[in-house]
Amino acid sequence: MFLSEWHDRAWNGLGHTIRTGKPAFNHIFGKPSFEWFEEHPEKRSILDQGQASKAVGFANAVIENYDFSDFKSICDIGGGQGAFLIQLLTAYPSIRWYVADLPEAVVSAEKAIVKANLGDRFKAITYDFNKETPPACDAYFLVNVLHDWNDEICIRILKNITTSMNADSRLWIIEYILEPGPGFSVNKVA
Repeated sequence: MFLSEWHDRAWNGLGHTIRTGKPAFNHIFGKPSFEWFEEHPEKRSILDQGQASKAVGFANAVIENYDFSDFKSICDIGGGQGAFLIQLLTAYPSIRWYVADLPEAVVSAEKAIVKANLGDRFKAITYDFNKETPPACDAYFLVNVLHDWNDEICIRILKNITTSMNADSRLWIIEYILEPGPGFSVNKVA
């Protein structure tokens, strides 16, 4: 993914972002990245594989640091192919899981669920986190999602989730942490 033609072209537009504050991807390709990927499924597949790889790493870190055995239902908002939750499912066989994302991602998640033989406990649902409230669950995850959006949209996403939460629900926001200073860090390009 990092050495792909589309990725390099987007990064070559960094000067545009610095000058205008607007995404280079939109400037270079004429539309937002999510729309462009919908029109280029072969490129979307590569992106999805990269995102799934990161999600598995996040899931392993979460499993090592938190016990979810008291939860009955968990929803991964913007969970793509479901890689994050598929990883968690192996550790917690009694929890009902949902991955909630746009229709294109749900199709991929449903295939991954079937391949992992988890259809009885794991459901992919069509959901636009910018416009809708998710299903009521005990817990929610936003994994590597909020960094893609401006403050206004992030606030809307969080308000939509909190509308579905009860007093005991939990929300985990998992993002890379940027290290201070000018040195190299993969987190600065993730």
